[in-house]
Amino acid sequence: MNRIKSYKTAITIGIVSLVATFVALAFSAVAKAADQECKEYDDFGITVCIEETAPEPEPDPDPDPDPDPDPDPDPDPDPQPDPDPKKDMWEPGHYLLNGINEALKYPEIKGGIADYWWREIEPQKGKYKTAELKAQLERFRKAGKILFVRFDWKAFNTRARKLLCAPDYIFKMDGVQLRYYDEVERFKHKGHKIWKCLTKAHLPKVKKEIKRVGTDLAKMFNNHPAFGGFVFPETAGDGGSPSEQERLATWKELTAHWNKATPGHPLMVNTNYIVPSSSMGKLFEHFQQHGIIASGPDLMTGRKSTSQKLHPKYKGKIGLSVENQRAPLVAKSPARAWQWANKELEVDYIFWTGNKRKEPWRLKEDILPVIRKAGPINSPCPKSLNCE
Repeated sequence: MNRIKSYKTAITIGIVSLVATFVALAFSAVAKAADQECKEYDDFGITVCIEETAPEPEPDPDPDPDPDPDPDPDPDPDPQPDPDPKKDMWEPGHYLLNGINEALKYPEIKGGIADYWWREIEPQKGKYKTAELKAQLERFRKAGKILFVRFDWKAFNTRARKLLCAPDYIFKMDGVQLRYYDEVERFKHKGHKIWKCLTKAHLPKVKKEIKRVGTDLAKMFNNHPAFGGFVFPETAGDGGSPSEQERLATWKELTAHWNKATPGHPLMVNTNYIVPSSSMGKLFEHFQQHGIIASGPDLMTGRKSTSQKLHPKYKGKIGLSVENQRAPLVAKSPARAWQWANKELEVDYIFWTGNKRKEPWRLKEDILPVIRKAGPINSPCPKSLNCE
């Protein structure tokens, strides 16, 4: 009898132990299932649970992928200037627009502009052709002269047919507009028919590339002792017919970026006309805020462009400049041109054209006597610059 009781006790203990084991396993399964994704398969009457694992952290995306399939639709159109800028170069005076090596011969000429279309200086994306420019800067350095560098994405002459205004990769993204323009009626100048090659700078992808090139070129040249600064193309003639808002925002964004990329060397912008004309005043306000010099391609005695009408208001506030470009937009004589630039336009910089093959004036015989009589231009530093 006692043996039977012992068997019953053992069996009871075994059953209790087995139940406890099952309960423990059940709680373990529930706990594990909390970290599992389970799916029921009704046709087979089973449930399959797959343990989830933490996903691998994604690597940081390229901060500037190339090409950018979806550029920022709302970039900062007007980045703020550096709060602690480098001292700005301020060298008002007489400069040459073409035949610039002649500037090396005469102390009255402070320097010149080296002209480059975008395609010339960056024939392939990220690959620059700058040997000629570097050699030119060295010649100017040795002569104690100053060289400005024009980066142009617009072409308004027969050379435009060679598609010089932009590299192939910009053409391929439909970033360029070609036009044939007849200016016979406009300027009453027989045979003055030209091609226009206009980059669509307002397109986000194109604008991004112009800013990238500006950053690259600034790193190459900003510390060269002969470098005066970059010069932008004229405001007239934007490719792709941007809206009024797009046009103004593009000019503000690009000029602010390039100017900030070259601390100590204020950007010059060739202003003349813009649509609507009221936008020019807003652009000059922007120049004053960022320390940008307003230049202009058209010295037309007896007539002022939209931008030149603003010169009296901004004299002493921003730098002012003018280029005496070739016919038909020239004065009747160098003396008349200087009188107009000095008295009416109140410029700090003037860029002369003195190549006899292209112009009616010669540098040595016609222009230099006027410059010597006028004397140097000693404009004080404008309030928008840090050059005192």
